[in-house]
Amino acid sequence: MAGVFASPFSPQATNSTQAITVNLAVTAGSARVAVLGANTASNQSLYTIRVSNIGTIPVFIEMGDSTITAATATGLCVRGSSDVNLQLPSGATHVAGIATTTGATIYCTPGSGAS
Repeated sequence: MAGVFASPFSPQATNSTQAITVNLAVTAGSARVAVLGANTASNQSLYTIRVSNIGTIPVFIEMGDSTITAATATGLCVRGSSDVNLQLPSGATHVAGIATTTGATIYCTPGSGAS
């Protein structure tokens, strides 16, 4: 399409103590991982999160604060062996994941672009 430009995804550390990429072992019980450092919570709308599912089973994710839980009925499905870029919602600092069985790992990388 003429006139439509998208910037590529660019990983970014969110503070000096947070790893750029964090991982979460996903099972049939909801678990969560911090994807942004606490000092960036007020600026999180600037971030895109790349969620990579390296397992072979679908994972259902939800984004929110440190109390977020994921459910298969309401979470966003990330197919096995795939990744997705998502704009981080206002107030969100964590990603929660759940699967119907065990055996998946997701990697979450904050950055900008490609959302």
